[in-house]
Amino acid sequence: MNSRFELPLLIIIKPSPWMSSVLIFIHIGAAAALLAVDLHSIAISAVLMAIAASLAHALVTVVGQKHPDTPVQLLLTAGEEWWLTCVSGHTFQARLLPVACVHPLLTVMSFGARGRRRYSVILTPDVVDGDLLRRLRVRLRFQHDREPG
Repeated sequence: MNSRFELPLLIIIKPSPWMSSVLIFIHIGAAAALLAVDLHSIAISAVLMAIAASLAHALVTVVGQKHPDTPVQLLLTAGEEWWLTCVSGHTFQARLLPVACVHPLLTVMSFGARGRRRYSVILTPDVVDGDLLRRLRVRLRFQHDREPG
């Protein structure tokens, strides 16, 4: 009988409408809070432009997966090795860093690769199949429990 927690575990990351909505809501909140502050109109305009640029950058590069170094596929092999594939098509081995946040609505993982380079992956239920995400969360929790510390 095959185990539902059997490896390899292949995760293909899709763009997240949920994450887009959250980012838009946060940026609109920041703009609204700025309008409540008594500042010169030039300062307010400059900060509003920075907020708009931040939103555009986040939506295009992170959520829209347009940056060449954005991970779009994760593979956990039977040998417990992580492999990342980026938008550029480059696939490489990475090390899962111990700073993972595991929650049913949000899973954040950080990987170290290519020397000192870090890659962060944010997974929400609308990005990955629910059963696959649950299997990953269980695996991450067990791995965290096994780490010395």
